[in-house]
Amino acid sequence: MTDTRHRRRAILELIREREIATQRELAEALLERGFRVSQSSVSR
Repeated sequence: MTDTRHRRRAILELIREREIATQRELAEALLERGFRVSQSSVSR
């Protein structure tokens, strides 16, 4: 699986597990899981 697919799967899991109000919160949650992302990549 590509990095993009892994990241997208992690995003889906995160928004199912907890309330994510902002892109910044999502980026921080992804970082906790080992994904280094910028806010611009999260906004896509």
